[in-house]
Amino acid sequence: MGGTDICQRCGKEYIVCSGTQRYCEECSKIAIMEIDRNQGLEWYKKNADTYNPIRYDRRKVKKRKCSICGREFDPCGTALKVCSPECDRIRRREWQRKADAKRRGRKKPIDG
Repeated sequence: MGGTDICQRCGKEYIVCSGTQRYCEECSKIAIMEIDRNQGLEWYKKNADTYNPIRYDRRKVKKRKCSICGREFDPCGTALKVCSPECDRIRRREWQRKADAKRRGRKKPIDG
């Protein structure tokens, strides 16, 4: 430690700070990211046939039940909660009714 060595990535000399150091300070982060990426890709190649079915199953959009009529529908990858524009109108009316009822209970502020 404290001696000099040559970086395995760029060939520049650097001062050794630890016993396992192989890269200069500028190259160390990039080299570690490259190694990590390669190891991740190797793992994926070995385990893709067992990992992918689980992954694909999670990605599948399941049928949803309409919150108004209860009919099952395909949300087409969106966050829809209702099956049709008619059910959406009913849902919005219910939401508005609840919001209006909530506002009715409030007292108006008294001007000073």
